[in-house]
Amino acid sequence: MKKSMAILLSIVSILTSVAFGFYMKTQDIEFFNTIEMKSNAYKIYVKNSSVAYDEFLQELKSIHSQYGATIIKTDRIYEDGKEIIYKSGVYTKDFFEGLPVKLESGRLPTTSNEWLASIDTKQENQVGTISDLFNDTPLVIMPLSDFYNSKSTDINGEYTIISSNKNKEDILNALSLFLNESKNELVSADYRVAFGEGTIYFLTIILSAILLIIFCLMCVFYPISRLKEISVYKLNGYKAFDIWKKLNKDVLIAPIIIFIASIPIQKIAFPTMDLFYFIKLSCVQLILFVGAIGLSFLTLITVKRYSISNMLKNFFDFRISLYISYIIKFAIFVGLVFTIPQLSSEVSRMIKEMQVKEAYQAQEDYVTLASFQLTGDGMQSFMNGTSQFNENLTNMFMDLTKSAKAGFVQSFWYHTEGLGLFSSEIKMPNDVDTDTEFGYMLLNDNYYDRLQFDSSVSKEELFDQDSLVIFAPESMKQKEATLKYFGQTQIYSADSNIKMSADDVCVKYYKDNRKQIFSESLQLANEDHAFFTNPVFVCLNDKYLKVFSGYLTTQAISNPVRIYDSNENKRAINEGIKKYGLELNNLQFKNVLMSGYKEQIQISQSSSIVWVAILLLVICISILSSYYILLTILISRKKEIFVKKILGYSLFNRYKNEFIYFIMIYIFGLVQIMILSRSFTSMAIYVLLVLLDILIIFRMIYVKETKQLSTMLKGEE
Repeated sequence: MKKSMAILLSIVSILTSVAFGFYMKTQDIEFFNTIEMKSNAYKIYVKNSSVAYDEFLQELKSIHSQYGATIIKTDRIYEDGKEIIYKSGVYTKDFFEGLPVKLESGRLPTTSNEWLASIDTKQENQVGTISDLFNDTPLVIMPLSDFYNSKSTDINGEYTIISSNKNKEDILNALSLFLNESKNELVSADYRVAFGEGTIYFLTIILSAILLIIFCLMCVFYPISRLKEISVYKLNGYKAFDIWKKLNKDVLIAPIIIFIASIPIQKIAFPTMDLFYFIKLSCVQLILFVGAIGLSFLTLITVKRYSISNMLKNFFDFRISLYISYIIKFAIFVGLVFTIPQLSSEVSRMIKEMQVKEAYQAQEDYVTLASFQLTGDGMQSFMNGTSQFNENLTNMFMDLTKSAKAGFVQSFWYHTEGLGLFSSEIKMPNDVDTDTEFGYMLLNDNYYDRLQFDSSVSKEELFDQDSLVIFAPESMKQKEATLKYFGQTQIYSADSNIKMSADDVCVKYYKDNRKQIFSESLQLANEDHAFFTNPVFVCLNDKYLKVFSGYLTTQAISNPVRIYDSNENKRAINEGIKKYGLELNNLQFKNVLMSGYKEQIQISQSSSIVWVAILLLVICISILSSYYILLTILISRKKEIFVKKILGYSLFNRYKNEFIYFIMIYIFGLVQIMILSRSFTSMAIYVLLVLLDILIIFRMIYVKETKQLSTMLKGEE
């Protein structure tokens, strides 16, 4: 057991070093991403602006001069397979002096045209290299004018402004007026950047905690298994603390040796790690060591209670050891029950995602527009909505609907509370139901053919009309005004220049059925709307397809294009690319499943696997706690149990108190699971766990009693 305890603590020491490394790595990444942030810094977000970059640069320089503000634009650009963070700005003279960086070489910038970076940019203007602890976060700090000239002229993005608080409102007002955006819009982000240590970090933390609990159980049982050795020490006059040291010396020294041996290995693996990193890691390991000593004092409690008089009487009171074991068992079981609802939801989610994966696999013969590249100033015009690329791509797709039977589909879940957003532009009738929700699909005739939808309404009635056709289930007949207004707002949200009247929307109906239709939307799959029953179809002919052509520029799995993967259709795609001059845009048409969902499935499965692994580990600890409790009982009451078994006492009567304690733990767990989650899956998992625990307990009792009975009948102790 001593070797097992030493190995266990050594593993915890290694896991602690790994977890600490992941934590520091995350801190390092966050530091480089937010390096400019100070107490007087705030962010603004420029969106969909058509202002020329040179005019915007002059405005920022004017604000810089007037208010003494530093203004920094943040961009993340992939170059040579790596993401490089660019912090380009208009800086005050003292900005770099207050930057909390450690330089690997060079000096801090002193003029407005000098650069600072964590990598070698091979630029003459780079005067210093920032030390990067893990050498994995490329950062370039440069003047905004240089960024516009060498990287991108797109002014849209995230900006950090560092100025005195009294000037904040004046600066926001000036930018709001210049960009023609409201202040609320200017300070509101439409995305969120988060930093996390990742799954491995949390798994190592949980695994370390689990191993420490096992160590705690071992500390309780370890002295019980060494009573003869403790007796010898006591007879030789050793004090309790000296006996504790002799029993635990090797156990506690092993992880220290492992940690010291790992330091040069870590330095070789990560040569950029500095002394400060190892000092902090040593402090963490010291806390772990002190904690292990604290847990090992459970051994000292047993040693102190085992007196020479107990030894001579061949008697020892094991109640404290038992009580500690029961408390640990109770704590473990409570922790185990806490994992069940999460595991239940993970299992349910994984089942649903596998259904979605099967639906995507059924479409493995179809390709979508997985990616494309914008050339020249294409990004700027693309963001402004004036891109020639958009127009060429739309024209190419319209050709493919004829030559390659290209399908178009976009699915959404709609709550009619959103109808009120357009009431100022399109008058909303009084009979519109503003409290209903439904799934709907924007589709063209080619995709509708693929659905093989059984309806008395012909395809021509749906797609050959001049008006917009909404195809809805008959159960929504009472909501025709709502459907018409919904159609009007759909067109207006796609193109605000088109304001349709209710007469321009035609609603047709089909009989409700139980046919499940795959939404083909990753977002809806995540929101538990992967499949629709009786959805609303927005039928798009050529006229309305062009209105929704903006969706064509979404990439990978969100792209609405669906084309059968055949040699003939590949030729049609290549001809379209050449016809509309899209060769330089590197359009990639790939299998729908391979264009994003496969990665999502893998991420989700890894998450589920982690939770299953955690559950299995906690179950193992629960079993171990039961095992050590039974060992303690069998050792402390072996003569009593032997006599009762010989006299024919039933199993329940021999272990009456123990069964009562275990039943109380199970009842508490049942109440806990009913409070946390009343789902059938959670209850089923809990019942299985209890049955497994009971089965293992009975099996251990049978094996240990049989072995002990045989030993005692032979007259052995």
